[in-house]
Amino acid sequence: MRLRLWVDPPAGYSDLQSVLAMARRAKAAGMRILLDPHYSDFWADPQKQPTPAAWAGQDLPTLAATVRAYTRDALNALSAQGTPAQMLQLGNEIRNGILWPTGQLDGTQAKWDVIGLSYYPFWHGTLSQLRTNLDDLSQRCRRDIAVVETQYGWTLDNGDQENNFLWTSDLLVPVTRRHPAASSASPPICCRSSARYQTIAGSASSTGSPSGFRESAGSPAPARRTTT
Repeated sequence: MRLRLWVDPPAGYSDLQSVLAMARRAKAAGMRILLDPHYSDFWADPQKQPTPAAWAGQDLPTLAATVRAYTRDALNALSAQGTPAQMLQLGNEIRNGILWPTGQLDGTQAKWDVIGLSYYPFWHGTLSQLRTNLDDLSQRCRRDIAVVETQYGWTLDNGDQENNFLWTSDLLVPVTRRHPAASSASPPICCRSSARYQTIAGSASSTGSPSGFRESAGSPAPARRTTT
C-alpha cells in the first residue's frame, strides 16, 4: 500500500497519525508499505512543490536538516508500531525538485534509484502499451520501475458532488471494455486482471515491480473520506 504523508494538512487528511492508522490496517491485510512524504502541507505535483508553512524561510542547509529529521521520524514511527516501510518515495511527481523555490532544480541534476509510474487505462492506453513503455524505459534508463499508482472505476455513476475520472463508456480503452465499469459487487480490473498485470509490471524490473492501487476514489461513497 502506498501511503502519502503531508506535513500539516487540512483536518481529516493524510497526516502522520492517519498514516500510522492506515499502516496498521495494511499490515493486517498482508500488504507491504510504500511511504510517500510529499514534503508539503497538501498536494505536490509537477505544477507545484510548495514548502510546508512551518519550514518556510529556511536556507538550504537548514531545510535539508529539517527534511532529514522529518523523514527519519516518520520512518521510526512506522517501525515502532511494527509496520516498517519497505520502500520510501521521496516527494511526489517530481520533475524539477521539491520544496520550491529553495529545492527547485532544472531537471538535469537529479539522480534516482527507481522510476515510479502512474497507469490509468482511460488516459494511458492498454496493458500492451503499458508494457511497451515499461520495456523502453527499462532499456533506456537502466533502472527498476514501479507502477506506484493505478485506478479503474467500479461504476460510471456519480455518487457524490465531485467530478468522476471515468463517466462515459467511450473512456474505456479496448482492453478495459472486456472489464466494463460495474457495480461494487463486481471486482475491479486490477483484481480480475492481476496475474497479467503483475507479469507486465514486473517484466521491466530485475527485482520485481510493486504496484499500488489509487485509493477508493473510483467507488462512489457519499459522506465518506478516504485517507490513503
